[in-house]
Amino acid sequence: MNYRSCWITVNRACNLRCEWCYARDTNYNTSDDMPIKLAYEIVDICKNLNITDVVLIGGEPTIYPHFFDIIDYCHDKKIHCGVVTNGLIFKDNTFVEKMLGHGIKSVSVSLKGENKEAFLNTAKIDKFDDVIIGIKNCINAGIKVTISMVITEKNVDTFLEGIKLCKSIGVNRFHFSFCNSFN
Repeated sequence: MNYRSCWITVNRACNLRCEWCYARDTNYNTSDDMPIKLAYEIVDICKNLNITDVVLIGGEPTIYPHFFDIIDYCHDKKIHCGVVTNGLIFKDNTFVEKMLGHGIKSVSVSLKGENKEAFLNTAKIDKFDDVIIGIKNCINAGIKVTISMVITEKNVDTFLEGIKLCKSIGVNRFHFSFCNSFN
């Protein structure tokens, strides 16, 4: 059997509180962060299985204390490393430049709402504009951005508003998950 990719959940901590998040039931506990030694062992297993792509997920992987260490370890093993993130940290151009320096060439940003109101209703924090700035920062730095969105009964009639905005700033890749009900 050939495997190509592996997703590694490095933490449950997060800087958002989305109503449908699977990490919610863990109380976003930072003591649940994956020990770096275990993360390295998982990457070694991936290498032994000829896996070529590792995707870091969380909670929020960009706040994982060993975020850049695990990226570098993947690259040392000749494994491409990606990240699925809420994108809040990308408002900080220094962080975006640091990601580039560590070889991150693409990210998937999970957009929590198609506009300020929807984002606030879902994520319980008013950071929609920060995420949009962060997406622009990534695009301006040459990092490819994929937008992922969860489509629910609440946003099925309005999610295209967010897609149109993201297309207008240069995003051309999108993923959608369809959800019928919440936790």
